[in-house]
Amino acid sequence: GVKYLESAVRASSEEAELAVSDVITEDTKKYMKCFEDKVNEIAQFTDSSIKDYNAVDNKLKDDLKTLDAVINSEKSAHDDATTKHRNNSANLREKIKTKS
Repeated sequence: GVKYLESAVRASSEEAELAVSDVITEDTKKYMKCFEDKVNEIAQFTDSSIKDYNAVDNKLKDDLKTLDAVINSEKSAHDDATTKHRNNSANLREKIKTKS
């Protein structure tokens, strides 16, 4: 290819123009193929990243639901304990009043 191109260019012939055109066309095809490959790599990476982020997002949503359930359970237990303590205190006050 290159030797033929060099000799054709020296001859300044129509063949030289065709040879140069062919080389440019081949180089352009190689460049486009490489470009398309890179675009496909980026597309695959993007798709993979989106799937990974979706998986992490879903895990975080599940973790938040779990934390919310734990917090609600703790709040309920605290409210129950507070109510029980208030009732016990009220009962003790009543007993003290009735004994006095």
